Amino acid sequence: MSNRYAALLPLLTLAVIANAQRFEPRKHDFHLEHFLAQPHEPGEVMDLFIHGDESRVSEAVQAHGGFVKRALPGIVAARVPVDAVLSLGQSTAVKRFEFSLDRGELLSDSMRVKARVNQVHAGLAPLPQAYDGQGVVVGFIDAGLDVNHPDFRNANGTSRVAFYWDQNLTGSGTPVEFGYGREWSNAQINAGQIGSTDSGAHGTTVTGSATGNGLANGRHKGVAPAADIIVVKYSGQGDFRAKVADATDFIYRRAAQLGKPAVVNASLGTYSGSHDGLDAAALSINNMLDAQPGRAFVCAAGNAGQWGPMHRRLEPANDTVFTWFLTNSYPPPANIFNFPNVFFEVWADISDFQNMQYAIGADRVSPSYAFRGRTPYHTMAQNMGGVISEQLVSTSGNVLANVQYSMQQRGQQVQLQVFMQQPDSASYNWRFMVTGAGRCEIGHGRIRNREHGQQRDRSRFGAYRDRLSAHGQAPRARSRQAHRRFVGLLRAYAHHGQLPESDGVPAMQRALPEFRGLAVVDLRQ
Repeated sequence: MSNRYAALLPLLTLAVIANAQRFEPRKHDFHLEHFLAQPHEPGEVMDLFIHGDESRVSEAVQAHGGFVKRALPGIVAARVPVDAVLSLGQSTAVKRFEFSLDRGELLSDSMRVKARVNQVHAGLAPLPQAYDGQGVVVGFIDAGLDVNHPDFRNANGTSRVAFYWDQNLTGSGTPVEFGYGREWSNAQINAGQIGSTDSGAHGTTVTGSATGNGLANGRHKGVAPAADIIVVKYSGQGDFRAKVADATDFIYRRAAQLGKPAVVNASLGTYSGSHDGLDAAALSINNMLDAQPGRAFVCAAGNAGQWGPMHRRLEPANDTVFTWFLTNSYPPPANIFNFPNVFFEVWADISDFQNMQYAIGADRVSPSYAFRGRTPYHTMAQNMGGVISEQLVSTSGNVLANVQYSMQQRGQQVQLQVFMQQPDSASYNWRFMVTGAGRCEIGHGRIRNREHGQQRDRSRFGAYRDRLSAHGQAPRARSRQAHRRFVGLLRAYAHHGQLPESDGVPAMQRALPEFRGLAVVDLRQ
């Protein structure tokens, strides 16, 4: 008997070691960790949102060689030397950093007829008068502007652009409030001294739609053809959201110098994040809007209708459900990181997430389907304020991936980041599994599901949920032919980035009704 137990001891020891977990308190997430790990120039500075008492945080920022751009209750927007960020994080004044490597997207849409612009210009009833933007500033956060275009000049040939800030350039003329980029005044633009232009016509198109005066051909006018113009050419480097908040601040400050109300137009955005207006950049912009009357902010809703759903809600209802993710093996800019990985964010209200548990599992799809294993389940209480690191070990004892879960509290919400660097096989489907009671939102990548972009009703979702056991095992195909068809579809999806269709019906729906509710998430941007 003792020999038998002794033979089992190495196997038990191996299992314990393979599933060992490590929790590390941390004030930064995977985006910031990756950014800090990259090579940087000596003295390079970066934009950060820092949570904590604004007075104490401001003092700590200055003590570490940074400067404060603006502050609002509980959040400071600052420029900090890259090599001082981690030491700044040791300050008790700092609760946590907020930083994002989300890639900004330029967005645009048609609007003249739907917005009844002609009727507004004519002052038709019930309007008390005609409106053309006279006495108002319209600011643009975009890809720049061709300031020499006739639609952005007055009849006497002078420029209608009051201020222009290029966030990407270095040299003289840096706006002192922000500490980076180059700025030109109206006088400098009229003197031909500006060194920036539209990098791809998007900014000129958007600015023309909103404020073009029609001098180029006498016909095509924008919504506010008599408005003054302020341009910010946004930077795609570093924290995109922080750059947008800075651009908004710049426009409102310069409009105040002119003594005029201002509308900010941002025909850009990101498909990542919580999209609930509670991130630091959104709160900062909202604080600017509330600071004084005569301010408005308009942004694009998105240009991704052809992609289908990008956000997915999971509601286990005391069962177990999961969503599959694919490894992102593409280089930047189609990847936040410069190596193969699986990365996504999960958002939830604390009250909705406190009774849920989550894990990562792996499924082999070729040459035959097989569930390969999962991590232990974790809870919000175990993960809050730090990072759990562990190995995903297969049922046969092989390490498939190193998994990290980072969780931070944001007011009454919780943000969970799931990260796997260079998993063992890029051909696996990685399942994010949730169980218990509550709900959460997954907000990253492109989600393809059976309904082909249509909202799932609860009966369909429930039908899929009922096919999962309490351990999250995959549903079984009803026949070997259906199973082979399923694997073929996954191969086609991995190669082409989309599911084949016939007569407008997704092949997954047509061939595999038993996989209803299934989602495959493509992490390519």
